[in-house]
Amino acid sequence: MKIKLATTAALLAVALSACGGGGRPSQSEVADAIKDQLPGGSSAVTDDVIDCIAKAVVDSDLSDDTLNKMVDDDKGSSEEVSKATEVITKASTDCATK
Repeated sequence: MKIKLATTAALLAVALSACGGGGRPSQSEVADAIKDQLPGGSSAVTDDVIDCIAKAVVDSDLSDDTLNKMVDDDKGSSEEVSKATEVITKASTDCATK
């Protein structure tokens, strides 16, 4: 499960997006984006794990712009993808072991 979550996290981070309203997206918006962008749909990961990852992402130091890109499913810069991958991979590992 850990390897699958790390792979999912990396794929999710690559699916960063560019449009976005002002302000920081909510945990719920980020969780919905994660569910929408998971390969094979959200059935691959439980809602509790997705919510945990979304909370960690929203609480992270990722910029509002980067989070809005995630929510809007637009590709971000390579730097944004790298930072998001790091945050999501750590969150995925932490959340899967709770």
